[in-house]
Amino acid sequence: MFTMNEQNTLTRSILKEIVLEQQQELALQPRGIPREQLAALISLFNTPQVTIVTGVRRCGKSTLLTQLIDSLARISVVHYLNFLGVLIPL
Repeated sequence: MFTMNEQNTLTRSILKEIVLEQQQELALQPRGIPREQLAALISLFNTPQVTIVTGVRRCGKSTLLTQLIDSLARISVVHYLNFLGVLIPL
């Protein structure tokens, strides 16, 4: 968990800390059963359109994203950032 500084700015060091921690967390996440939608999602990766994955709670969206990151990491550099864990003081 991270807290922004007094000026509510995201400094380079804070961002670096977030990236490193999330890389470690992502490496530890279970990969689950391979999803049928993975091949279709990979085929959409090089299109100029934005792809949105939606679904009800606990249907496997995060597992699908983790599997996509694993597949794409073999052929490209992948960056994943989750800023929901960043606390901004009021």
